[in-house]
Amino acid sequence: MRINPADLVDQPEKIKKEAKYLTVKQLHTFLNIVENKYYKRMFEFAARTGMRRGEILGLQWSEIDFEKNTIKIKQTLQRIQLHHTFASLLKENGVDLKIIQEWLGHTVQSTTADIYSHISEKMKKSAAKKMDQIF
Repeated sequence: MRINPADLVDQPEKIKKEAKYLTVKQLHTFLNIVENKYYKRMFEFAARTGMRRGEILGLQWSEIDFEKNTIKIKQTLQRIQLHHTFASLLKENGVDLKIIQEWLGHTVQSTTADIYSHISEKMKKSAAKKMDQIF
């Protein structure tokens, strides 16, 4: 074959989806309206760790290291919006993207950067204050 038929086809455009996440105020409001204490604990745990619902539900005691304060995630079943909230709040509060990448389990930093490239109002205000300090 002298030509590659794939060369004759235009590649589809890469569609960039912005991750949905809650602000700190929205997160607190959400947690305050959850009446079931077990669900409330699960949602707060998800928000604090960035773990997905399926990861929390699949968690085994042997995966928790209380001395090192670490959890090894061995199962993933479904996605949950608190995962994005966790990462967005870390980014919004100046946590290094490499740390966020490792916590989320992304193999490359560009994946994390692509998903969480949105800019919150808090980040805009912080950047403006920094510029004010320069001048």
